[in-house]
Amino acid sequence: AAGGDEQFWTVGETFDSYDRIVEYVHRDGMLGLDGQFDFPLYYTIQAAFGSRTASLGELAASAATSRDRYGDGLMSSFLGNHDVMRFSTQAAEGWRAACDEASGDTSQAYATADQGVYLRMKLAWTYLFTQPDVPLIYYGDEFGLPGYTDPDNRQPLWWHTGALPAGATVDDVIARLDTEPGNMLRHVRALGQARLAHPALWRGDTVEWWV
Repeated sequence: AAGGDEQFWTVGETFDSYDRIVEYVHRDGMLGLDGQFDFPLYYTIQAAFGSRTASLGELAASAATSRDRYGDGLMSSFLGNHDVMRFSTQAAEGWRAACDEASGDTSQAYATADQGVYLRMKLAWTYLFTQPDVPLIYYGDEFGLPGYTDPDNRQPLWWHTGALPAGATVDDVIARLDTEPGNMLRHVRALGQARLAHPALWRGDTVEWWV
């Protein structure tokens, strides 16, 4: 009916909790989307690696809850999207709206000074790319693009990389970035290549050694 015989992965966005999200997911023989963005898991990932207010044990428990609630739905996990504060800025400063109505401050986040944030974000990316879920990369998060809430989380990419020539490569982008953002982009690229080359990183049986 869609005009071809290709098989598509259909993923939806329901910015809500488990009960509401799972209503639209194909499971137990019921029709629905193949998967959705896992917002409950996102909050735990942000707490574990960003604000450090959750333990890795709590993260493991959150992932187990998702697997239990969504069944065989092929979900998508992420560090950020167009509706939430940028991961890097929230990890460095805590939650903050793009416009503080009380003070009239509408300044945008331009940098993440704390190098520890980049290290924690690398760990978060490593976690995402070694799970059964489909990792979503919201543009700019691959190098820690800063930003408060909407609309500051939707800044044009070229504000941070400059105008790139046609046919520019990832290495061209890295050359435009500061050291820590460039290193993180290399890290995310390596994770993507590893996930492609080694399916055991995202499928098969899981044995928990230690959390």
